[in-house]
Amino acid sequence: MKKVLFVAYYFPPMGMGGVQRAVKFVKYLPEFGWEPVVLTVKDVRYYASDGSFLSEIKGRKILRSESLDPLRMAFRLSNMRKNGTTERSDCWMPTFWQRMFANFSPWFFLPDSKLLWIPRAFFLAQRYLRSHGVDLIFTTSPPHSAHLLGLWLKQRSGLPWIADFRDNWQSVSYENVPTAVHRMVNRGMARRVVKTADKIVTVSRPLTEELAALSDKSREDFETLFNGFDKADFQSVLPRSLEKFTITYCGTLSPILNPDVFLRGVNQAVQADPNVKVSLHVRFVGSVYGMDLNAMVTHYGLNAMVEQVGYVSHRESIAYLLGADLLLLLIPEDAGEGMVTGKLFEYLASGKPILAVAPKGEAERFVIKYGRGIVVPHDANRIAAQLLRSFELWKRGDLKVTVPRWKGLEPLERRSQTKNLASLFDEAIQKRSAKMEKDGLRK
Repeated sequence: MKKVLFVAYYFPPMGMGGVQRAVKFVKYLPEFGWEPVVLTVKDVRYYASDGSFLSEIKGRKILRSESLDPLRMAFRLSNMRKNGTTERSDCWMPTFWQRMFANFSPWFFLPDSKLLWIPRAFFLAQRYLRSHGVDLIFTTSPPHSAHLLGLWLKQRSGLPWIADFRDNWQSVSYENVPTAVHRMVNRGMARRVVKTADKIVTVSRPLTEELAALSDKSREDFETLFNGFDKADFQSVLPRSLEKFTITYCGTLSPILNPDVFLRGVNQAVQADPNVKVSLHVRFVGSVYGMDLNAMVTHYGLNAMVEQVGYVSHRESIAYLLGADLLLLLIPEDAGEGMVTGKLFEYLASGKPILAVAPKGEAERFVIKYGRGIVVPHDANRIAAQLLRSFELWKRGDLKVTVPRWKGLEPLERRSQTKNLASLFDEAIQKRSAKMEKDGLRK
């Protein structure tokens, strides 16, 4: 069986959405002839933790390196506090790291603060390559600094390297740089990564096109592998259902993924039809940071109708999806066309209708293509009107997806996507062998 060094900073027990893509690849790659050796960071202080993901990849080799990045240092300091080795960390550590992220990191760390993970990760990777060897290097981002590690490992080893982008390195929404000089350096690094990698993989077609524009490489060097869902995650899950008209949002809320316009629409719907107020229940399942959701809900007078569940395990989130009457999808109004949240694919697989508040783009096309719901712009009036229509359908028992649950979704299954990824691995190996043979003949 061939080996791939699978580089992913975000990995269990961290529980963010992007972790699922990595976990499912690692889970299914051995079925297609590839043994993944995961290179990740040691435990960090993170807002979401879900150790259940590790149960899916028992027996896989995981290398965890030390790091000086803020999340790792915060974890070490918090452990010192718990162990009683310091008293001061209780009062200064949280504020210090918040300020580090907000004010200092963009000035000193490009493309991101996880750059401080790279030296130790590089050392551990080199040691493993010397003693065991692998056939290919795979890096996934964010953080985009992971691709710099891939770049250095390729230069040192000469191995084929595939870089996977879940977000655009150059997106205005995520490129947090303080000056034009920082932006120039940052984009120069992105360009070098794209030019050097043997294959670039992304989660959406617009993102593929944007990255392809960074180099003069053949279009064949770029591939789109969407995020997806794992059918196994839906087995034996009991829905968390209510008798009320239940709208559920699963995922992180932040200043970027902001529910304000949706809540404004709910407020308008309640004023238009008082029966909505009695029957409606809105659930927000997931972490909230950088915003005061309680204040927002109170502002619109929706406290009695809104439940803030908070972060739950992946399996619990599936139970909330299956217990909903309508699923809320939020895509930022100023997001690029390529932005598609990973949760959308589990929404599609749930068999529940979707209300997507989204601009034109890839997410909109998925909802419409698979006939799983309706898309409305960031307009409170339009949202209110759609909520009222959905409420009437719910009362009649007609609020449902009209196509068979799994129809057309086969290419989005994680096993199918991993098979495609393994094919890219095989192709990269074959190209390298052919090049080495050709170079040998020339000599």
